[in-house]
Amino acid sequence: MRVYLSVDMEGVPGVVSFRQVDPSSREYEHGRRWMTMLVKEAVEELLRLGVDEVTVNDAHGWMSNLPYGELPEKVSLLSGYPKPICMVCGIDKGFDVAFFLGYHSGKGMAHSVMDHTLSSRIIQRVLANDLPADELFLNAAVAGEFDVPVVLVAGDDKVVARAKELIPGVVAVELKKSYSRYAALTPSLLEVRRRLREGVEEAVRRAVKEVEPYKLKKPVKLEVEFTSTAYADVAENLPRCERVDGLTVRYVAADAVDAYKVLELLLLAAIGVSSLVERR
Repeated sequence: MRVYLSVDMEGVPGVVSFRQVDPSSREYEHGRRWMTMLVKEAVEELLRLGVDEVTVNDAHGWMSNLPYGELPEKVSLLSGYPKPICMVCGIDKGFDVAFFLGYHSGKGMAHSVMDHTLSSRIIQRVLANDLPADELFLNAAVAGEFDVPVVLVAGDDKVVARAKELIPGVVAVELKKSYSRYAALTPSLLEVRRRLREGVEEAVRRAVKEVEPYKLKKPVKLEVEFTSTAYADVAENLPRCERVDGLTVRYVAADAVDAYKVLELLLLAAIGVSSLVERR
């Protein structure tokens, strides 16, 4: 079995502040250490269960958080940014299943720690075929284009509930319980490790037999609501990108992969506007 791991940071146990996920902050090393612990626990259990190969995609921020030298044999690390289809780069290379670790809710989820969709500063809301499209949704849909089922999602209680709603049969591992955007209750490290090991074992047992790839109906109507009209001003310059209102643009994509690539381009264009024009 070939296993793909996409690993974010905001849903990692113990992480409750953007200072803990920002490399420029003194608190970043805490988040990085806990993220590494989570990955090592998951891949060591996968190897113990006899999987043939594991690829880990560092999917947080600039995507160079995981220390390469700490990963065991049979584990490859995909890191760096930008890279094709971002948080699920390489998912098209013939994997049997995907695991999403350290995931979080989309922007606007009540009482959910560090809720955002790609960028809380730039993006207010994303819809795909009129459905709320958070990072879990988008990444699962891209994996589904390549017939890869997401069999395990690990993060806070809110993203766990979302995963169960979105993907029937998925193994959902609660790593912490959210109390607000910047507060969460995290169980002991031993308890987190136990939950994750048990979840990984159950996910491998179920694998492709019980969990279907998540599929979006084609074509995909993508709607992106920004936090500033300036970002929508730039976005509507993309061919076939229609301005819906002051903050929102619409793009009809061929499939989930096309929609994902367009969304990332729109985000990068908006970041460019923010850094060049809105600089204080």
